[in-house]
Amino acid sequence: MDPILKAALGQPARTFTAVRGELPDGAAPLRLLNGGQAVIAGETYLGRDDRFGAIDKISPISDGVKSEATTASLVLRTATAEAIEVLANPKTQGAPITITQGAIDTDTGGVFGVELLFRGEINYAVLVADEEMRAVRVELITEEARALEPNDERRLSHSFHQSVWPGELGLVHVTGVTQKDFWRIRKPSVSYGGGGGGGGRLGGGVSDGGMAHLF
Repeated sequence: MDPILKAALGQPARTFTAVRGELPDGAAPLRLLNGGQAVIAGETYLGRDDRFGAIDKISPISDGVKSEATTASLVLRTATAEAIEVLANPKTQGAPITITQGAIDTDTGGVFGVELLFRGEINYAVLVADEEMRAVRVELITEEARALEPNDERRLSHSFHQSVWPGELGLVHVTGVTQKDFWRIRKPSVSYGGGGGGGGRLGGGVSDGGMAHLF
């Protein structure tokens, strides 16, 4: 954590959490603060926006470990119907979102100790409504979390590469694409076995993650 921000959190200082998002509709970026108003990196953040409403809740953000990745969610209340439509649009999936934290100098209004808490993208949005309030919950995801999604249909091969980018020949001469790569998990232990006798040829096999190779 930024030492200046850490010091501010230890005393009666005004802190903030800010959300910024670039949306594909071409309108001004989403810039919301959890109360009040502040200028961060030359951009004005408001506690309430005429279009997107206000931040009602931001889920706790923690670093992912092993086979997990960082995710987050935020709830925007009193967002307009237009804003909900934009956030729920499939084209909005993948729009970049950042969440930062910092402190405000109550004498000058300047911000300091700004620290990045989350950098990711919009995954999907869900309307949450009851008799008292209408809100939209926006689920956020990171590139690391995307990489952990099941992708059995994807292959590092020329044929699959052509299905995505027709005419692109970057993998036409690539070999060894049937071998397994282990990412974010420990590679399974290798077991050896074999036998021979009578002066015959030594034979054996090696099992590596379910793949057998003969010597």
